[in-house]
Amino acid sequence: MNAKLSSSSLLLTAFLYLGLGSVQAQDPSVPSYINYQGSVTDANGLPLGATDATPPVAEPINLRVLFRIYDSATGPTNLLWTEEQTVTISLGQFSVLLGRGISFGSEDHGSIESVFTSNDGGGQEGPQRFLGITVDNGDNVLDDGDVAISPRQQITTTAYSFRAGTADSVASGSSLLLNNSADNGLGYFGTGRTFNSTEINGPVLYGLSGGALGSVTGTTQKTALRWNAGSQVGIGTSTLNNIEPTTKLVVQGDDISFIPAQLSIRGNSDTDKRLLMGYNTLLNLGMISSLNGTVPSGLFLNPIGGEVRLGGSMLAHAGIQTAVGENGSTGYSFINDTDTKIYQEKADTITFMTGGDPRVMINSAGNLISLYGVRAPVAYGSNNGYSFDGDGDTGMYQPSTNQLSFHSGGAERMRLDASGKVGIGVIPDRAKLQIAGGKTSIQSISSYLQSSGAGTYGLDVPFINADFTWGTVWSPLPLVQELNQSIWAQYEVTAEAFRSFSDERIKSIVGRSDAAKDLSTIRDIEITDYHFIDKISRGDGDQKKVIAQQLEKIYPQAVSRTTNEVPDIYQKATFEEGWVKLATDLKKGERVRLFNEEDDGVYEVLEVEKNRFRADFATDGKEVFVFGREVKDFRTVDYEAITTLNVSATQELARQLEVKDTEIKKLQEENASLRASFAAQERQISAQNARDNSLEAKLAAIEKTLSALKPGKRTASLSKSRAAE
Repeated sequence: MNAKLSSSSLLLTAFLYLGLGSVQAQDPSVPSYINYQGSVTDANGLPLGATDATPPVAEPINLRVLFRIYDSATGPTNLLWTEEQTVTISLGQFSVLLGRGISFGSEDHGSIESVFTSNDGGGQEGPQRFLGITVDNGDNVLDDGDVAISPRQQITTTAYSFRAGTADSVASGSSLLLNNSADNGLGYFGTGRTFNSTEINGPVLYGLSGGALGSVTGTTQKTALRWNAGSQVGIGTSTLNNIEPTTKLVVQGDDISFIPAQLSIRGNSDTDKRLLMGYNTLLNLGMISSLNGTVPSGLFLNPIGGEVRLGGSMLAHAGIQTAVGENGSTGYSFINDTDTKIYQEKADTITFMTGGDPRVMINSAGNLISLYGVRAPVAYGSNNGYSFDGDGDTGMYQPSTNQLSFHSGGAERMRLDASGKVGIGVIPDRAKLQIAGGKTSIQSISSYLQSSGAGTYGLDVPFINADFTWGTVWSPLPLVQELNQSIWAQYEVTAEAFRSFSDERIKSIVGRSDAAKDLSTIRDIEITDYHFIDKISRGDGDQKKVIAQQLEKIYPQAVSRTTNEVPDIYQKATFEEGWVKLATDLKKGERVRLFNEEDDGVYEVLEVEKNRFRADFATDGKEVFVFGREVKDFRTVDYEAITTLNVSATQELARQLEVKDTEIKKLQEENASLRASFAAQERQISAQNARDNSLEAKLAAIEKTLSALKPGKRTASLSKSRAAE
């Protein structure tokens, strides 16, 4: 094969296709490359990149190839895109990905995708595009000596797969028309584009005379939902004829069974338990039935006489109605107790009466109004005045006169006294809000070292029981405690001021802090720029604070540990049949925070399988957000400790500055002395300069006098004068 080829000696045949694979219509990530394969031969029809043997043997060569895309088959103008690639040719064959090359000179390289996503006069068939190819003649230079292979090849429909990138959307302000009719289509209607003068903020399917939703199996067509031009909707019916103009919803189904079910409302976990509504045309009854299995319990409406029956017992005739019953006249009462009744006090208001006096009223806003107050039994001690059905040891009670307590689990948790003080875990006697105890229930009131019977040392740490009696727990040294906290807030706490206990009498002072060491510690603390992982609740703002793990290494007394959840998973998942479908590294027995619109909490992981796990979590939702696992070593930072450390470090800096100030003052004094000495020397130099100037003036006058004398005499005089000198 010749080392240099003339462009005219090349013959190229090629085929073009998109190597995009299968891409879902809604996936916007469409690859921006075109797979191009071609065949190159010389003028004798022999493939390039091969030996002259028969049959040819592969001898791959690399040639520079220039690819150009035009919007016309001929002519030097209308060049849309250019790139250069080094192509390996073997046995005449080559394959490249157009879009992965480099720019050629000043010609536009740009995005190859944009070449196919414009519509520049191609009509419904789209723009016309042609590929021009120029192959290096072997001198490794692409220039005018390399002639483009002719003719240009038209790029056909396959390349328009680039439109898949926009196939999941319709242009803003427009709709997807059906049968090319503006009266039938699917579109998005929201801000700036209303449907029936309403910002729907969602999709709308519309038709000139209505529409339907249904199913097709072979040639069998079934209508599930139908609507007409009058905005009337039918379920289970293919026609909306012969219905009243005011009717907006028609549900059609079985109408002769004992338990009609034109409308069925049921749960998700137990489909045998349901609420049924329908009309039985055999019995001529409207029915509202609560069904458990096959046993109904329902409300029956008989159009003949307006009879109403509940479980077979007659409730009323001609509807459930009564007289207005204003001003205490009877609406509903009892046969043997006519002054106990329900009546209408006024329009849109219902009143309950006992003993001849109105007691409770429900107004038009749905407010429940007690006319004589709401009272409970005195309920001294632990007897709840207000409690819950099935949970009698949780509620409110009156421990003594003018006091109110809140109970849970049979124990007092919070108390409000006569002066308005609130105590949580304690009877308030010090402040408006008083809190005792912490998350761990360990109290830091007192502790002391003592020997256990085994000869080891530890701490007897007092704690308060649920019944407010004291106990102690033995803990061998070293004692590692969680953060002993009384108030825990997930987000910010705002107050006008904060005070902490610091009385000398509660402290055993060891000595003064080492300020120089504190300054060194301050230098080692790293201030870090960061963002929160949980951007949804905490935002994406810039943060600048310390990191507890780094601070713990150099200043551990400012870091404590507690229990909290970390967003180490932070993904949305589907929830089906008790399983959370998500691949995680969670293990059985760990606790994880899960939440959706219905529930939010930390739950134990009961079982783990591939790509899913099951927790003690129940919800009717189909989606759940997996926040992350619960950890026992969640770090918190005592910024007050850092502030105090900074005070000590600042004091050390002030001391060092005082030393520096003394040194500077001494240097300033020495500098002043030197300046005075320099000034005296300058005065001496100035006086000497004055004397020198005077002598020079006198010498100039003498020379001027001598210059007036004869030359011989002048010379003799000068010589004599110099001799005298």
